[in-house]
Amino acid sequence: MLAFLLFACTSLPAETQSGPVVQPLSPLGTNMDFAEGERYWGGRGDGYKHFVDGGAAVLERIAWSDAQTFGTWSRCVDAKALDGARLTLSAQVNGWVARGRAGLWMRVDGPDGSLAFDNMSDRPLMGAIDGKQQVSLRLSDQAQRVCFGLLLRGIGRISMDDVELKAIELAPPSAEQLGAGDPLAPLTPRKLDNLVASARLWGTIQWDTAAGPLLAERFDDLMLQGLVAVEQAQDDAALVDALRAQVGPGTVVDLAPPSAPPAQQQSLADGVVYLVPGPGQAMPEGEEGIVLDLRGGAILSQAQAADLLAEKVSMSWAHFRRLGFQEGLGHNSVYRTTIEERKTEQRPTRHRSKAVEVVALTDERTRPSAAGALRALVEAGQARLLGSPLFPGLEPDIQVELLNGRVFALIPNVLGTVMPAYPLAEGADPIDQALALLADPAPPPPPTGEFPPELDWWNIDWRPVRLGAAIHIEQAMEHSWPYQDIVPVDWDATLREALGAVAEAGDPAAVKVALEPIFVHAGDGHGRIMLDGAPRKPYTPDLVLAWVEDQVVVATVADLAPGAEPGMVLSQIDGQPVDTVLSNALSHQSGATLASRRYRAVEDLLRREQPGRVQLAMAHPGQAPVDLSLPLLPTTGSAVPLSDLPERPEVDHLDDGVIYVDLDRVKGETLTAALPDLRAASGVVLDLRGYPRAPIDTIAKLLPKRVDSQRFDTPVWIGPGGPASWVEGGWRAGPRLMGFDVPTVVITDARAVSAAETVLSLFRDAGVPIVGQPSAGTNGNVTRGRAPGGVQFVFTGMRTTNHDGSRHHGIGVLPTVPVARTIAGVRAGQDEALDAALELLRKTQGG
Repeated sequence: MLAFLLFACTSLPAETQSGPVVQPLSPLGTNMDFAEGERYWGGRGDGYKHFVDGGAAVLERIAWSDAQTFGTWSRCVDAKALDGARLTLSAQVNGWVARGRAGLWMRVDGPDGSLAFDNMSDRPLMGAIDGKQQVSLRLSDQAQRVCFGLLLRGIGRISMDDVELKAIELAPPSAEQLGAGDPLAPLTPRKLDNLVASARLWGTIQWDTAAGPLLAERFDDLMLQGLVAVEQAQDDAALVDALRAQVGPGTVVDLAPPSAPPAQQQSLADGVVYLVPGPGQAMPEGEEGIVLDLRGGAILSQAQAADLLAEKVSMSWAHFRRLGFQEGLGHNSVYRTTIEERKTEQRPTRHRSKAVEVVALTDERTRPSAAGALRALVEAGQARLLGSPLFPGLEPDIQVELLNGRVFALIPNVLGTVMPAYPLAEGADPIDQALALLADPAPPPPPTGEFPPELDWWNIDWRPVRLGAAIHIEQAMEHSWPYQDIVPVDWDATLREALGAVAEAGDPAAVKVALEPIFVHAGDGHGRIMLDGAPRKPYTPDLVLAWVEDQVVVATVADLAPGAEPGMVLSQIDGQPVDTVLSNALSHQSGATLASRRYRAVEDLLRREQPGRVQLAMAHPGQAPVDLSLPLLPTTGSAVPLSDLPERPEVDHLDDGVIYVDLDRVKGETLTAALPDLRAASGVVLDLRGYPRAPIDTIAKLLPKRVDSQRFDTPVWIGPGGPASWVEGGWRAGPRLMGFDVPTVVITDARAVSAAETVLSLFRDAGVPIVGQPSAGTNGNVTRGRAPGGVQFVFTGMRTTNHDGSRHHGIGVLPTVPVARTIAGVRAGQDEALDAALELLRKTQGG
């Protein structure tokens, strides 16, 4: 049963990155508490100290460096020594991180490299750290070794002790849970409605309540186990039953708006009164016992319950706040919620000479508010339940609209509060059994139940896995995406489209295509899907395309594309009009502006999964088209230039003492080494038609003065609905003393996204002119998640505005001097934006 073990589930989804170098294999389970010092463990990291102190492994660093280094404790074990499908690494981690982040890490290695990796980068440890931490990964059949440990990137001192590595065997789902019939059958309107209802319910539990984060490790598993039954429900009544079975006890589901039964009161034998409470109804006096009927949606208020108390009751409760995406507080994830235990007192409203004994009749229709009101009586020992156990929630009734009705979701108390109940005896009259309980005040039996066994839901080919992935990702966006106030999204239509598409998706590639429109409809330039098994596109002809003068144009041609020339306009790809091919590509390409979406779509038009040939028709303007059959070549080691722009060195000394710097290619150490030359130059052109490789702090040394960054606002989510408030963020950047006083111009276009736009805004606000086209209009941190079937997804997790509060999303950083490419310029090999930047410098210098 979901509620009984709810508070034990605490792990979170993983993020895939490259891991640190590790030590050789070591025996499993040996020296996991560091009682033997560093035996079988290794430490590394320039500038980091690693040692064992007091039986704990310590990582320490007190000097900051711009270099992207990190320190680790690490060890590896043979994967064959682990028998199971899911690995969980846990350890006690203590200490502090003043700058940067820390975390446990684990990596599963196969014959061709890393198979899975998690270093807690999506939920970093920052500030004061004291508690149990864990990561979980899937252990596939190809696994050869597992490496794990502790890492620190930045300034701090952290320690790790009581390390434990567990493997859990996961059973495959049953045929009933996978569903009978055609696994690719289209969804009927009834089935689609059923799945939307389930998505709304689970989305509320996961994203709007304190239960969701505690269920992180089992959330998708619990959702998927009953998804087929939900899909197959034939009517509303069957759907109610399927949803109740899927969610488990502690949640009251009713698709019809509940109508409270009329208030009733009648005397029973031996000074006992039978009461169906209603709004404002006074509680009886002078009775020795009350049979309180809370079945069928009867209303019981806190005040009415307090009127029955003989003395005050001190109760624990939990308050929850959504603090997703806040890196500074260690909450850079949609899975993080702060839960605080507090104490509250419920006091009697009047003096009673004698405590009133209560037996409450309960069922699955008992209102959440009635359960919360009854809790004080149960904890005071004045009330016992007969019928269904109750799980008093953390908040008032949460009403989730499903189809044409609504759901009352009673979320179990995360502190483990359960109000157990005597079961109703088969065939017995509830009133008679209640009277017997009042005569015999023996305590009720303890609640029983357990989670259903964890199943292996990794196979994306299984129908419920595909449907569950669509539900998980769409609900994450609907409940967490921070730009919904300025980009209205029809989430219901988006969810229905995604469910309908994945139901008929026959392979991982089709699943990826089916899920991508979730981000397209939102216009999120960070949004994308990553799925193991979805084929990549590593082959392309020996040329590069660009969008010029509202047409797809050949921008650059290499050696193995005979007949193609720069400036030729593409008209057909493999026999299809290029407009049709581009329109289809745009329907799956997310972005905040049309220009950024189009750039990415054009870049992808000729990429293919397999080698072979591509048939193209192209022509110079005003000339007859040319049909070409070009070979598809591997992009690795290909002669194809990486850019559609004319090639030049990443740091290039031009005429008149001007230095050109390509920030899309230059690394931090190269830029630092070039600073003396840049300060002596007559002018500097910074090319940011792409993504900066050097750290922002290093690039900021080229600012003429200190300026404020854009504002990075973190949404604070409290319950259903939009963000309740925002936590403002940002910083000042640039030189503290002498600014960079060399005339400078920045070039950009729609390729500049995210961190590139942060850099652009700094130069714009420092008064540096910008030449070219608007940037991509997508900034903010990248929030990561993992859905059923190993589907990984990312999206924008914070709201970014200009430091004056004006809008950035969907607009970007606008150029001071707009410059667009021309077909004539492409044909002549010109970089018109660079030419305009140089002309602007000459005017600045008075030339």
